[in-house]
Amino acid sequence: MLLRNRFSIGTLSVLLGMGTVAMTGCVAVPVATEESVPEMEIVTLFVGPERVDCVGVAPQQCLQVRSTPDEDYQLFYSDIKGFEYVPGYDYELLVQKIPVENPPADASSIEWRLIDVVSQAPAVAE
Repeated sequence: MLLRNRFSIGTLSVLLGMGTVAMTGCVAVPVATEESVPEMEIVTLFVGPERVDCVGVAPQQCLQVRSTPDEDYQLFYSDIKGFEYVPGYDYELLVQKIPVENPPADASSIEWRLIDVVSQAPAVAE
């Protein structure tokens, strides 16, 4: 009878341990939803051959970019992570446009990352 009680206590301990492990496996883990994951967009940017003076938070040199070769250049106040700009060249870039959640007041709400330099050609004087 004493042996039986020890076996029962041992069995009970094992069962309780297994139950604890099973319960910890049931902890809810947040699942990413479309609402919680910012949408990333892939875009083409055409970058002009020279930086120009511009004023953002402070005076700086901005790239000139456009979405198509036929558009006028617009000032680009951000950086493109991974892009090594060399003056005197026209570029066609494939970049990721990633929304930044809660950016600082003086920072961009978009992070730009280089995917590929589609083309880099010496600029032709217009």
